[in-house]
Amino acid sequence: MGPRANSTLPLTQYTNLLGRRKGFQNRLHAQKTLFNVLRMKIFFFLPFFALFAASCSSSQTPDSRIAKNPKIFRALELEQQSLVEVGKIQNGMTPAAVFLAWGSPDRKAEGEKDGNRYEQWIYNSLSPVVLQSAWGGRGWGPGWSVRRSGIAGPGWGPWGWNGGIGTNVAYIPSASSWVKFINGKVESWQRGRPE
Repeated sequence: MGPRANSTLPLTQYTNLLGRRKGFQNRLHAQKTLFNVLRMKIFFFLPFFALFAASCSSSQTPDSRIAKNPKIFRALELEQQSLVEVGKIQNGMTPAAVFLAWGSPDRKAEGEKDGNRYEQWIYNSLSPVVLQSAWGGRGWGPGWSVRRSGIAGPGWGPWGWNGGIGTNVAYIPSASSWVKFINGKVESWQRGRPE
């Protein structure tokens, strides 16, 4: 019988293969890490982008609404045109004129008073509210513990209770302005002043 074929690789070939494999794993790990970092950045900045986009769309000026609706603006009386251009309204204006001056309402309501049906447009602004909060719970992480045997030592696992008290500011929408229309004309209105 001839010499038996050796099924094991020589040491140098094995280390070369292992080195290539480790290099591939390191590249794969780096790609996964980069992907995770990019994903975290996207999810971190997404709320800020959404807030920016919402603020841009809701902060339209009377000039931008007039530019988008020139026919409505030209149909107004000259006195109303001058008021709309500076974002003001007066009794007797139509809903279209109020839209050009103040924009779309955040909500609408309708009702009846003294036999007259009316429509009310309500505009919101954000009001800060200070919240007190308390938190607590069992945490995970590095620390010291006393095991059943009475031996203390470092390790990783659930360690004790932690907690705290803090304040937070939340912004809630509240009605700041309203316009009441009777028979398609402004009957009364109220606008809050910034503090």
